[in-house]
Amino acid sequence: MLMETCSIGDWRTAMAQVMELVDGRWRRRRLTAFGNERELQALILADPGLVPGCAGAVAVDELPVPGVGSLDIALVDELGVLTLVECKLRANPQIRREVVGQILAYASGLRGLTIEDFADLWARGRGGGKGLFDDVSDAATAGFDDGAFRSGLGESLSSGSFRLVVAVDELTDELTSIIEYLSDHLDGDVKIMALEVGLIAEGELRLLVIQTYGQTFEPPQPISGPARKRWGRSEIDSAVAALPLQDEREFVALLLRHADTNAARFNGGVGQAPSAGFYYEVADKRPSLWSLFLRPTGATLSLNIGSVANASQAAGERYRAQANQTALEPVGQPAHSLKAYPEVAVATLLSKGVVAEDLTKMFDDIAGVATAEPGTSRDGEQGDTTASPGSMTDSGAPKKDLAAPAAFDRKILCGACGSLTSRVVLQAPSAPAESWSLIYQGVMAGNRDRGDAVSLEQAQQLTEAFGALPLTLERVALANLHDDAGFCSECAVPYCGVHWEGSHDGSGRCPRGHWKSLDPHWHPE
Repeated sequence: MLMETCSIGDWRTAMAQVMELVDGRWRRRRLTAFGNERELQALILADPGLVPGCAGAVAVDELPVPGVGSLDIALVDELGVLTLVECKLRANPQIRREVVGQILAYASGLRGLTIEDFADLWARGRGGGKGLFDDVSDAATAGFDDGAFRSGLGESLSSGSFRLVVAVDELTDELTSIIEYLSDHLDGDVKIMALEVGLIAEGELRLLVIQTYGQTFEPPQPISGPARKRWGRSEIDSAVAALPLQDEREFVALLLRHADTNAARFNGGVGQAPSAGFYYEVADKRPSLWSLFLRPTGATLSLNIGSVANASQAAGERYRAQANQTALEPVGQPAHSLKAYPEVAVATLLSKGVVAEDLTKMFDDIAGVATAEPGTSRDGEQGDTTASPGSMTDSGAPKKDLAAPAAFDRKILCGACGSLTSRVVLQAPSAPAESWSLIYQGVMAGNRDRGDAVSLEQAQQLTEAFGALPLTLERVALANLHDDAGFCSECAVPYCGVHWEGSHDGSGRCPRGHWKSLDPHWHPE
């Protein structure tokens, strides 16, 4: 069988002559028409390598794009390169100029999304099962670098640097002209290609005739290849020093000093903008606890919950709970999944009153406490992690070794789903003769908005327990709340009523099977 192609200048035409030798003569073999666009879509979904340069990529169909619709196919490779595919048959009138408008609209709708946003869309398109990071990791070559993947994908989404593919069964003259024009005028960050897929189906014979028109998509380069230079620590330091805002520079510099002090392993990224991941010891492994991206828009942090959860599910649950309380809930983007890698701009954190010390305390807790066995305190001693019933005294006098009380309104989020677990509100006296007041809503019950008077020492203990972030079981226990604000005394993670699986007798079991009393008759005395 012979396949013949024609070339015009630098462009490969989509005209393919598929010839078969019959009785000593070459005869043209006719192509088989696709029954519908879904058949064409299914071919690419099953084998992303049909798109030149996308061998080894993973695919999802019907990716929901906010404000636009469902993209036929999204392809992602291990370097985070994102390829968008829209399929059309010649019989569809939209194969003319409308399909190009569609693919550009999808690109516009995805630009600016965070990695976590895109991962959520991927999960919705996939309809359950493994998530984006597992899909890419499973398909990647040996030595897959999740930090390089997230760096590349983050840059693709932030800048809108996508590869666009219009897949058709037969190119029209008008579509060819549009693709040629766009290919001549688009810069290197955005590439567009027309992919013509012809099918020959006779009996058990199945042949595909693949032709491309437009720009060339290069296959992914190995991470260790010479074209993929990693950012060094000195380059990261220089980029931090060049940040225009002093508060941002100081914030990031403190995090870098913390990484150095804790002997965190530095792993430079490979993207266009300076980036790096920082690997701490957690549960006898070294996951990437956080990553730094120094883009033209400023410094961005990634709190790598998914990486920590891969090392230890308990540590991941704790990290998610603390990250939500410390950084993500204040900026309105709590993480709901243990596979999350939420990104947040340093400038946004600063605008919400989050300081670098809030994060370093959280990192210390995850890297230190998460390595201990359940029920073990930070210094390694075994014992009951809850406060004794009399630990919150009612003497009325201030306790000298505790800080002065301060009013607060603290919401504790579930480590399993990110929903509200409990709420603790300490209100200051409105007049010198009045008392401090506690409003508490726990997993099963509380005093709601009524408020109960508490002594000055109790107010001190509540402030010590809930006044600063991140919240830990050890400090929360000082408040002597019967349900410890929803914290499991073994997991050291808060859970909501759903994940405590509460029973009629006022007790419950956490997702890891640990029992706890959630007595609905709690009162603050």
